[in-house]
This record gives sequence, structure tokens and C-alpha cells, in this order.
Amino acid sequence: MQGEETLKRVDGLWFDADAVVLRADDTVFRVSRSVLAARSTVFRDMVAFPQPAAGTPDVETIDGIPVVRMFDSPEDVEPFLRAVFDSSYFMPAPAPIDFLAVLSILRLSHKYGVEYLFQRALLHLEHVYPVDPSPHRPLHTLATNHLGYQAGKVELDLRAIPLIRQVEATWLLPFAFYSLGTYYFEEVFPSAFWATFPEDLQRIFLCLQMKHIRMIGAMHHCVGEASPSPKCRSEDQCISEMAVFCCTSILFNSPLNDIEERVDLDPLLMWDQSLAWDNFIENQICESCRLKILAEKEDVWWDLWEQLPANCGLEKWDVLKQRRQVVLGP
Repeated sequence: MQGEETLKRVDGLWFDADAVVLRADDTVFRVSRSVLAARSTVFRDMVAFPQPAAGTPDVETIDGIPVVRMFDSPEDVEPFLRAVFDSSYFMPAPAPIDFLAVLSILRLSHKYGVEYLFQRALLHLEHVYPVDPSPHRPLHTLATNHLGYQAGKVELDLRAIPLIRQVEATWLLPFAFYSLGTYYFEEVFPSAFWATFPEDLQRIFLCLQMKHIRMIGAMHHCVGEASPSPKCRSEDQCISEMAVFCCTSILFNSPLNDIEERVDLDPLLMWDQSLAWDNFIENQICESCRLKILAEKEDVWWDLWEQLPANCGLEKWDVLKQRRQVVLGP
């Protein structure tokens, strides 16, 4: 065919027998017709439809096989087809695979009706955007997990959130928005993906920073407003240490701090890897006050977790989990 030499053929997705040729932009894939039809309800109907014979005028062919055009990006199609044809490429979660590849598989498995891959992609994303944090705390230890989701790459959240909403996996959105809200405006606005971020989602993000600041204040409230335990061994010292820690910490964790390296607006993780918190809670107050503050901190933490859906305009967690169950089962 004319211009065939300029098309890219993808290694590992070029089969000889029972072939159908798919083209996405300048990239072509020659894959098994029967396997594709067995996996995808949409492709099953597509390949069942009689194809024009080779040699028909204006019919694009490769190796004598009519080409089926896909109006998707090659960057999406390649991981999707690898997931269909290579069982080791996209194993049940958790499995090593790039975060953006998971988004591609999620998008096209939803579009082309590959239900098992759609469910598998959602389960992979739950390792980044959890619905139940209890097995995973501290949460952002997942930021360098098997999906290659890295802290500091705001474009990953900006790309994931619209797609998650598009496929109606709304139970993933509370923590996805929470993750986006840990970034400062000056980190988000320069991203090319912010310009394409839907306007209603932009409005949600613009309110998140204030909500995160309030969450940070609520976490400090359990220390700054705490009264010494009735069994406190040194009331004056504990009160003094509580006040000093709270003032220092809230200034450090505020977006108004003047240190060179700004901290993330991450109230759920704020003290999980903090030497200042560890020193305060282990060494600066008595055992009775320590246990009292830890219990109050835990209560506040769960209150804040329960607020995450409302922070981005969604129903409560129990409603979102019911939707999850419909799609993924118990």
C-alpha cells in the first residue's frame, strides 16, 4: 500500500495467522482476529462485519489484509493490546506496570467492552487511590509503588481524574482529588494538562487548598487545644511542650511558611514521617499525655478521611463503596 514503509510496526504485536490489522495514527498492529473478538464485545462485532476485499479501490491494506482504523492514540492502543494478548503484561493487582499504561488500559477496555481488563485496571488504581486506608497507612508510602506513580508528578493526577470520572469509577475520586490538592497552584497551573482539565474539575481543585489548610488546622487542634491527661506527671511541662510543638509545626506545614523547600499540603500524612513529631510524642510529654494525644489524633484523622468525598462534591464513602461493589463485586 502507498506509504506503508512509513508506518510503525510494534514488536510483539505482529502475528501471522488469523490476522486483523489495526491502525492508530502512524502505528499498525497485526493481531489475532479470533482472540480479539473473544476478548472484546465491540471488536467481535467489528470483525464479524464483512470487510472489503483486498484490491478494492480506496481500501487500505497491509500484506493483503484490509486495515481497521482505530481513532485512539498509539500510546493508548499499544498497552491495551499488550494486555489483551500477553497474560504476563497486566497481571492481577498488584503487578509491575506503568501508571499511564494502566490509564490507557482503563480507557480502551471501557471503550471496547473488555470487562475483565476494565476491572483489573480499576483494582490497580485502588493501590494509588484507596477507598479504605486502614491496610495502607501511611497512605503516601504508595507514591513510589509498583505502578510507578511518583510523588511530585502532578500531571498523573490531572490525567487520571477526568478519565476516572468518564468511566464512572467515582469511588476513586476522593483520594485522587486529595492527592491533587497536596500540590500548590504554581505547581499545577504550568502543567499542559491543566489547560485541558474540565472547568468544573478546575473549580473543585481551586477550593481544595483551603480545605487542606483547614484539615491541617484540625490535626493541630488535637495538640494545641489538648488539656493534659488527668494522670499527667508534669502538667506545666506538658502544656509548654504542646504549645511549642503546635506553634512550630503549624507554621512549618502552612503554605505561608518562608522556608526554601515548601512542604506538601498533606494533612493525612503530615506527621507520619516527621522527626519533630516523633521527638515530641516520644520524649517531650509524659506517657499519659502521649496516649491521650495519640487517641485524639486518630479520631481526627478518621474524621478527615470521612470528609474527603464531600471535599470534591461526592456522596459519602458508603454510597461510593456500593457503586464499587456493583462494578467489582464484594
